[in-house]
Amino acid sequence: MRNLYHELKLINYTGKSKFPSMRSHNKLTVHFDSFLMNTDMGRFSFILCQYLKFCGFELIVRIDKAFVSQLAPPYKKLFLEQKHTLVRSCSTSANTAELIFKDGRRKVLEIFYGYEYIGTSIAAYYMPFPLHPKFYIQPKSYEDLTDLRNQNRTVLVFFAGNSDESLYDKDVLRENFNGTISRLSALKYMKERFLSTGEMEIVTETNRLYEVLDVGAKKIVLSEARTSGKDWLNILSKTHFFLCLPGVRMPWSHNAIESMAVGTIPIIQYGDLFTPPLKHLENAICYSNQGELGNVLSEVLMLPEHEIARLRANVIDYYDRYLSTEQVVAKISDFFSSDESSLQVIIPFLENPVK
Repeated sequence: MRNLYHELKLINYTGKSKFPSMRSHNKLTVHFDSFLMNTDMGRFSFILCQYLKFCGFELIVRIDKAFVSQLAPPYKKLFLEQKHTLVRSCSTSANTAELIFKDGRRKVLEIFYGYEYIGTSIAAYYMPFPLHPKFYIQPKSYEDLTDLRNQNRTVLVFFAGNSDESLYDKDVLRENFNGTISRLSALKYMKERFLSTGEMEIVTETNRLYEVLDVGAKKIVLSEARTSGKDWLNILSKTHFFLCLPGVRMPWSHNAIESMAVGTIPIIQYGDLFTPPLKHLENAICYSNQGELGNVLSEVLMLPEHEIARLRANVIDYYDRYLSTEQVVAKISDFFSSDESSLQVIIPFLENPVK
């Protein structure tokens, strides 16, 4: 196997004048541990570095042999395309991003992760679950979402997403999050309850999906049709409610955040895992078990338009305040421009690494 770790010509970095062309006050050294750097194909390390890049920093990032041993994962490729300065070692502690001033002062962003932080109230910034990595290649602005949020919505309740039986019914989800209904179980239950009533349609063909989105359907639509990723937000924006069914290993899934970004109201079992928690009939439709899922879907089918509009306005407000890229970047930027020397960041949606 090619030794890409050495081919990248990495150096050891002490935080001093290795890179004279970079402005000292704009140079941020990032050191993630191997789990955070490589978990889920490098998904979260890419997004975290993008947040820091959007703050205006040039990044010096420590990478390890595990990172380069498998460069096929798409998120690692996206990471390398950002042209960060990559180093083999650095003096910055693991899971920190450190800013060093010319006078020797240091400001440190400390990162803690693990399910153990769920439900705690530590005086720290709880980072929200992100959009899909593809949305972080370039920074977005609120204006990018305005047209989508004002779309004419034609489908009442919608779900689309991977439902591979080998992935979305794993024991690890039930073991770590007691009572969470897997994606497969939820879909099976909904089909049994609503398909025969005429209130649900399962769409398998792409043309039929776009037809439903254009014409409208006062019903529950479960889509198995393949669509372009470029159309995803537009599809979501034509629906009033989105079924935020769990991911593979944890409840959070990118599509929940993406739906809220365009003002689509989440129907969700794990609203209490958000910070702050989502609230039933305020900014979400919440359920806690399979029976409640059926009941809230029946209630949603009867909701008046003014109630749906109220919920949508609250969802948009929640997203802008607590989930948006802009608020994450603003929080980090405010810290680095403040008099504080450190900021603790909690990432509760990442599992604890196997020791």
